Amino acid sequence: MGRPKGLPKTGGKPKGYKAPATLAKEAAREAVRQRITERIFPLVDAQIDSALGISHFMLRDKVTGQWERVIDPDQIVKALNDPKAKLGSTMLIYTKDPNTQAAREMLAYAIDKPKEQAMEIQVTDTEKLLAKLDQGRLRAAGKLKK
Repeated sequence: MGRPKGLPKTGGKPKGYKAPATLAKEAAREAVRQRITERIFPLVDAQIDSALGISHFMLRDKVTGQWERVIDPDQIVKALNDPKAKLGSTMLIYTKDPNTQAAREMLAYAIDKPKEQAMEIQVTDTEKLLAKLDQGRLRAAGKLKK
């Protein structure tokens, strides 16, 4: 039997209590949030690049033979105009198609996310469904036996 009405609740955890596991999870979440916030602009730039499509220009280093990514436009023009350079052996160009989901996310942040469309659900045979619901209610009330 419970306590009589009107008496204050006693026992149990105090209001606002958080378990140690919850506190640890919140601390980890906050640490991640701070780390992401520190690098928010490079993340946004990468997301925008992904939405637009990404291109990489790679040149083979003549000394080591390793492929190196080139971002300086002057170096790219110089490599393209070099009569000795051959596409595939001394330079590579990689492109990635635009990511439509990234574009949608960026637009949602920039101009507010569009309202989700409501789904219409067609219910057929409603008379049978209502009869079953009524039977269940009567059974729950103890007025009908199985």
